[in-house]
Amino acid sequence: IIGAANGSDLIAQMNQQTPDIVLLDLHMPIMDGTAALEIIRFQFPKVRVIILSLQYSDIHVRKYMKLGARGYLCKDVEFEQVVHALREVATVGYFFYDKVSPDLIAELVEDKTIDPNTNEYPPEELTAREIEIIQQLFAQNTNQEIA
Repeated sequence: IIGAANGSDLIAQMNQQTPDIVLLDLHMPIMDGTAALEIIRFQFPKVRVIILSLQYSDIHVRKYMKLGARGYLCKDVEFEQVVHALREVATVGYFFYDKVSPDLIAELVEDKTIDPNTNEYPPEELTAREIEIIQQLFAQNTNQEIA
């Protein structure tokens, strides 16, 4: 697990250690999440991205799924929902929050933005340490505090 204060730092760290899944905040300084997502999809096509945002609507979900995200979460979700999203993305390939309309999911399947029958990664459980780190990230702890 890596943590970054901005998109530019995230990309630099990913060049050193590539994670399987990225929880990507859309609102970061220097390089925002949208720009970081585009770079991740180009430079690290196997990395799965879950978007974290304050804004939630089918319009936002559609936009970021079409840009290559595998899930979308509001920042105010409970920690257990984040862990569930990580597990779903790791095992199923995609995660859809309860608020996503069934019509949007059907649209994304129909236009082949997502393929519910494809999962190119084997299922993998989160370790106790990974769960602990995610909890600390959500508590706004710094990388030094987490280490």
